[in-house]
Amino acid sequence: MINRPDHLRWGRLLLGTLVFLGLIAGVEYWFGWESVLAPWQQLPLERIALAVLLVLLSYVIRTARLVTFFAAELRGRFSGALRLTLIHNLWNNLLPTLGELSFPILMQRYFTISPTRSLPALVWFRVLDVYAILLLAVLSLILHQNSWWLAALLIAPLTLAIPVIYRWLPTSIGYFERHYTGGFKEKLRKVREALPTSWRVFWLSSWWTLVNWAVKLMVFAWIIQQFIPINFSQGLLGAMGGELTSVLPVNAVAGAGTYEAGVVTALLPAKIDNQEALKAAVNLHLFLLSCTLLSGFLSYLLPGTRSPRTHA
Repeated sequence: MINRPDHLRWGRLLLGTLVFLGLIAGVEYWFGWESVLAPWQQLPLERIALAVLLVLLSYVIRTARLVTFFAAELRGRFSGALRLTLIHNLWNNLLPTLGELSFPILMQRYFTISPTRSLPALVWFRVLDVYAILLLAVLSLILHQNSWWLAALLIAPLTLAIPVIYRWLPTSIGYFERHYTGGFKEKLRKVREALPTSWRVFWLSSWWTLVNWAVKLMVFAWIIQQFIPINFSQGLLGAMGGELTSVLPVNAVAGAGTYEAGVVTALLPAKIDNQEALKAAVNLHLFLLSCTLLSGFLSYLLPGTRSPRTHA
């Protein structure tokens, strides 16, 4: 008998698959795939190759964040950490939400780091990711209005938000630890211990997060610009709209539909025809998935490692 959580999980997967197939059929019915993909033939191959290389570089930068955070366990094991990052990225992009679960599994498999440490770290990474995207989105939106002083006024408190959270979060968790007993108290302790161990780790992981998203989103903005006539800051907003859909509780297989909706919604201020915006969103998504599949293939060329040590 299938329990309720499994039933819901398979139900979401089935719904996501139907949406994915519906998007493929819908694009063919309304536009025709040949029409949607035609602009790629006009792009110089060397520019496409450079865009792909920059996206792959962003995965290397993301690995640097992982190695920085788990410095004691991953020092000198960058290739194994890169392999883990690429495989996690593959599953996360093909099966959003469910794919996140591959991270603690892979951390346990390759480095015997238990989920009680890797899961809170993953949550922290996602907080940094969303924070970096929102920070870049605010900057892009304000600079599009040519208002540098307003940009500085809003960016300053946003930049301070995460350090303030990091400063007070362990204290807040410690307060609840003192007022609870049993298993919940133990879980709170493990969450607190899974936070960055020092300000150095905090700043480095934040820096790598910002650089990662700056590189990736600049490439995505350029891709959007190849399909619709908009400026770079508008392209950035479109790219961010697509990426922010990854935090939604329900996504189709490969994020089909929701990713495109995020891009089109973020492009509304640019006053682009919705059909043209949708074509650009589909092509951006195809580019992202192509990079994902390529990086997944490359991951199997890297050595996998298993640590003889156990970290509780």
